[in-house]
Amino acid sequence: MAISCILNDIRLRDFAMGASYVDCTVFAQRFRLGKWQNFEHDCTKDELDAVIDSAQAIAEDHNRMGVPAYVDYLRGIRYVFDVARGTRARPAEGDVRVFGACVDGLLVGEYEEIKRHFKAA
Repeated sequence: MAISCILNDIRLRDFAMGASYVDCTVFAQRFRLGKWQNFEHDCTKDELDAVIDSAQAIAEDHNRMGVPAYVDYLRGIRYVFDVARGTRARPAEGDVRVFGACVDGLLVGEYEEIKRHFKAA
């Protein structure tokens, strides 16, 4: 398991430096027709570029010399995909909240929400 994590870290570092072989799937909820509905979204190249830029900025803010950790990618994905038109108490149609992501085969996010998502599928 540790070897897999190291290899994934190397691949993410390569991706942050311009490689194009990292897959990213976003797990989120969208407020639609008065209720929250789960959905999955496979990121496009342009979306991945935005996520990488955001993750690198977060890593730099945390003094990691611009090399993002997995949690930085999750935060970057939230920055790119979260939408808030309403409030927490009164969400509006189209609001989106990200609860997880699969970045190059590694799942990161909110455990309970991810567990519910896969049980419902």
